[in-house]
Amino acid sequence: MNAQTSILPIGKVNLKTGKNRLFNVYDTWKSGTAEIHRTNTGKTVVIFTSGNVSCAKLGESVWCHHDQTRRWLFDSRMVDSCPIGDLPLMTADLGTSVSFYVYK
Repeated sequence: MNAQTSILPIGKVNLKTGKNRLFNVYDTWKSGTAEIHRTNTGKTVVIFTSGNVSCAKLGESVWCHHDQTRRWLFDSRMVDSCPIGDLPLMTADLGTSVSFYVYK
């Protein structure tokens, strides 16, 4: 099944500290789910949802477009998810800096 969704980019986030250029995601969002997606180009991205469950299903294909401009961003497949507070533990798998998006 393929899903189409609106997301808003918030830039690269340091998974150890939660910081990006504008704010700290760990200070801003105390709870929520981080979906780990692999894009059609092989890049790993995180899409955040404020709920305690993922919006996408594991293995589901998602077509992502920008929430404000409606411009297509990427196609992806959800490969994992975790509570946002567990992201610092995933740096060995994801690296330190990851592109972050939020569902709208």
